[in-house]
Amino acid sequence: ALMLVDAAKGLEPQTRKLFEVCRMRGLPIFSFCNKLDRPALAPMEIMDQIEAEFGLETHPVVWPVGDGDRFKGLLDRMKNVVLLYEKSEKRGQMATVT
Repeated sequence: ALMLVDAAKGLEPQTRKLFEVCRMRGLPIFSFCNKLDRPALAPMEIMDQIEAEFGLETHPVVWPVGDGDRFKGLLDRMKNVVLLYEKSEKRGQMATVT
């Protein structure tokens, strides 16, 4: 199952319920944090929430470069590559990846 976690809010009630349903059914869980380009919790805080609340080990595949206004992209830990983003001029357009 893919669990989407809002980086600004952390674990929300509906996310907690879905984690429990996945656990009861024995489903593997892949979590994704979005909204890292806005004011948000630190990635370690989100990982700590997941580990403390659900007793799961977290293993980040990508790691943010910067946060909020200073968000610049992601480090792909599997490929050891940094993906840098340039915000588009118009809201709603896809960012450029270099």
